[in-house]
Amino acid sequence: MKKEIESIPEELYLVLGEEIEDVEDFGELDTENVLWSESRVFETDVHYIRASQQPVSVSRETVEKMLEALKAIHVDIYNARVYDALKLVDQAIQQAEKEIKQ
Repeated sequence: MKKEIESIPEELYLVLGEEIEDVEDFGELDTENVLWSESRVFETDVHYIRASQQPVSVSRETVEKMLEALKAIHVDIYNARVYDALKLVDQAIQQAEKEIKQ
């Protein structure tokens, strides 16, 4: 069973080293001087934020589909067709979950 590490920082800095002015590609860096730090060391450090803490973005297409589904739900409820409205809600939820996982 995989043990989860405790106290993983939410933010880290990739410390590239002090003298990187002439470096154009990450592969050119001196790997002995590249390390991770919980705080910024140099101005050239790269800031990383843990992906699980990032807000999920939804595409414009998904938002438009959800809006259309909500409009249809409004009409269906108004017309007392609750079953059809629930199907549309389920479809919108499934689509949004699929988009989020991508």
